[in-house]
Amino acid sequence: ESPIALQIEWPAATANEFLHRFERAAKQPAWEFHPARRLDAIKGEVILNGATQPAKIAPSVSLDAGDVDAPLLDFDAARPARLPDVPPLALEAAIKWRLVPATLPRGARRAEIVRHWTAVDEWTSRTVESLRDALDELENQEGLLSKLRQWLPSRDGNSALEREQLRDELDEIGESPPSQIADQAEDRMTRLAEVANRLDGLRRTTHDQQQAAEDAKAEDAQRDSWKKRVDEAKAKRAEVQQKLAENEIAQGEAAEKRQKIEKLGRVASEEFRFKKPPRLATPATSEVDSHPPIPSEAPPEIGELYEHGEKRFLAIRTWEQLRPAQSVARRLRAEPVVATNPSKV
Repeated sequence: ESPIALQIEWPAATANEFLHRFERAAKQPAWEFHPARRLDAIKGEVILNGATQPAKIAPSVSLDAGDVDAPLLDFDAARPARLPDVPPLALEAAIKWRLVPATLPRGARRAEIVRHWTAVDEWTSRTVESLRDALDELENQEGLLSKLRQWLPSRDGNSALEREQLRDELDEIGESPPSQIADQAEDRMTRLAEVANRLDGLRRTTHDQQQAAEDAKAEDAQRDSWKKRVDEAKAKRAEVQQKLAENEIAQGEAAEKRQKIEKLGRVASEEFRFKKPPRLATPATSEVDSHPPIPSEAPPEIGELYEHGEKRFLAIRTWEQLRPAQSVARRLRAEPVVATNPSKV
């Protein structure tokens, strides 16, 4: 549209007053317009285009960009998706944000291979302790055998040496859980089965030796009893026969004495017959169940492995664990996360 011209007529005094005011304002204006000027060159207050009030230049402002979710493998490079707007009158702006490391998702559970390795470790610990108890029982049985020493056949030191070797083998197998030596786990299971078989062999040998000693002891006792009985019968029969021959027995008692002599004769001529004592209980066998399946993957050497859906997560607890955990995470195809929720500004 075309500009509109407006003509105002004032009294001379009023017109002169307004003229003087315009001239003074032109010489010392309250504000000056600058289309382009550096903020650090401005002194005092400024009215921005569209503002209703003046404002001062801010030497520095601090802005918070909030929390930034950061994967551990690229933690220090994480940045906010959008930075906050900087005030137009700020000479300097410090924008801060908090890096929040990735944490375990809600509902994550221990990884399946960890649960399997735990089962293998627990089975191994139970089996080792069971075999140690069996060795202790066998050594206690050796104490009983020492009381039967005189009826035992000659014994060499192989049994004691075998027990010592088995105990050393169990100490070595039980020294560390299979999960900590995953590449040797199958070998440990094989060795445990061999220890159980050797222990069962020792049990059978000890059982047979004790049974033989018990039989020999019982035979000696029965033979002593038989010999005493036969000797007493022979002596008594001879005594009765002598009295009968010397007519020292009344006529009415002669028949009775002859019957007694006949009975004593049967005892005196009795052959020895060994009656075996009750059999010892059959030795127990080492009930070593089949070990749980050994996972094809070794467990994590550092951190704790979890699963959520089809993803794996390797949870660590300190920043120092991050570097060594990276190779473990790659091997297990897992994302490193933190078990707690620390922050780094």
